[in-house]
Amino acid sequence: MFLIYGCAAPANTGFSIDCYERKRVIAFLKKEHSEALKSVGLSNKGNLVEVFISSGGSFTIMLTTPKGMSCPIEEGKGWRDIQREKPGDRI
Repeated sequence: MFLIYGCAAPANTGFSIDCYERKRVIAFLKKEHSEALKSVGLSNKGNLVEVFISSGGSFTIMLTTPKGMSCPIEEGKGWRDIQREKPGDRI
């Protein structure tokens, strides 16, 4: 999936995956997949959870550590936003 200079995932991510410098991952996602940041949140472990999507529906979910290392944890196709009928409605 990502062929950039990798390193072992930090222990606090809970994953055994490759991590890369954040700016390199963002540049790769933009150039190779036309993906841009859509959503972001902070995990209970202190990592940033980021969702990148393209207009064609491809997506990548990644964790970014406080030290700026990004770990792509999932990718796929068919992403779509779901509209809620009223604010506060549950999905």
